[in-house]
Amino acid sequence: NRGLCGGYNSNVLRMARQRIEYHKSKNREVVLHVIGKKGVAFFRFQKIPVAQKYENIDDTFQYSDAESIARHFIYEFSKGSLDVVEIISTVYYSSAKQKPEIIGLLPVGVSGTDEEVKADAAVKPVMHSNSLFEPAPDKILEKLLPHIVRSIMFRSLLEAVTSEQIFRRIAMKSATDSAGDMLKNLTRSYNRIRQASITQELSEIVAGADAIG
Repeated sequence: NRGLCGGYNSNVLRMARQRIEYHKSKNREVVLHVIGKKGVAFFRFQKIPVAQKYENIDDTFQYSDAESIARHFIYEFSKGSLDVVEIISTVYYSSAKQKPEIIGLLPVGVSGTDEEVKADAAVKPVMHSNSLFEPAPDKILEKLLPHIVRSIMFRSLLEAVTSEQIFRRIAMKSATDSAGDMLKNLTRSYNRIRQASITQELSEIVAGADAIG
């Protein structure tokens, strides 16, 4: 929702724009859901329609917010309105490394950075013939998968918010350092001009004294 965080917003939005163009090149319809005022403003300027916007997600968001968003995608995916759901956001690796990535939300298990893998890879369940499930596997997945999807959404929002604060801290530090350097340069310039002015005044006084003498 806010700026003053360096390239955080532009990096994510650039990747989202490229991803939209990629899907359209494959003749796929893209339904866009955007979290944050910066993204909404960007796509409005680009004249790209936004199906749903979420502008109330900030540093104080709760798990219920992520759950509400995930529940919508689960419903649309389960009834066949959506074939693939992808999250484009900044992923937090460490305090020194955060970068935008495309995360496969649905179907569960599709993720990575390679475009073909993210877009087209099929998720194949791995089950051994001698495995026993109680209750049945479909009942387990029916209960488990929604939890996984909600957790992925919540984690993505957490990492995005954390990365944003790190980007903002770095941007503010850079701005502070630049302001400090500018202040030093201005102070030096001021001192030089002041010294030159004093020297000139002294010269004029000495010259005047000599003339009178």
